[in-house]
Formats: sequence, structure tokens, C-alpha cells
Amino acid sequence: MDLYGKGSRGFSLQYILPSSSVSSQITIPPTGRNVTINETFNLTCEAEGFPVPNIEWTFQDNITQENNINITLGLRSVLSTLFNDGAEITDTGSYVCVATNGVGVPDMVEVVVMVQGT
Repeated sequence: MDLYGKGSRGFSLQYILPSSSVSSQITIPPTGRNVTINETFNLTCEAEGFPVPNIEWTFQDNITQENNINITLGLRSVLSTLFNDGAEITDTGSYVCVATNGVGVPDMVEVVVMVQGT
């Protein structure tokens, strides 16, 4: 009975976590593209694993911390988008999506973006 002398109702919530760790795997890789100067472009990459992976982007072998966002999609997946709101010739090159979660080896996919004059 509850405080008011009436019957009580309740529920329980149960989290079921994976029983073991799973290394990161890119499930939706980014795709390379050709863009023109000042054009906006985005690169998107999705990965899964347990614990949930972290995605970092590299450009010409340097980690890019700016202009990207990671969104966790549940207990196992993450979606990352790298934004460029005005392509310049210097944005031409190799972009790598790197997914890591501390289990096994990181998974990575490399794509090339070509920026061409108008």
C-alpha cells in the first residue's frame, strides 16, 4: 500500500549491457568528393563498438578538432560529421575518419576531397 492507503503500482527499468567489449568498426564510411571554391561540404562517418567509439578526423595526417560533431546513437554507435562551410584550395587532400574505443585496433577510412576553382 502507498501513503494514502491505496494500492501501489510500480515498474522497474533494467539496463542490459553487452557482456563483453567489442572493438570499433566503421559501419557507414565517409565518401570523397569534388567541390568548388567557397562551396559547403560535410563528411560523415558512423561507427559502432562497445564501449561506444570516439571518432576523430585527420586532414593531411593532422588531427582536426574544429568543425566536427559526434552524436551518440545508443549504447554502441556514434555518428560524426566534419563541417566545412567554405572550401578553399588548401582544403584539398586526404581526410581520415578514425574510430577508437580502447578495444583492439582503431578502424579508419580515408577519403580524398578535391577543391577546384570556379
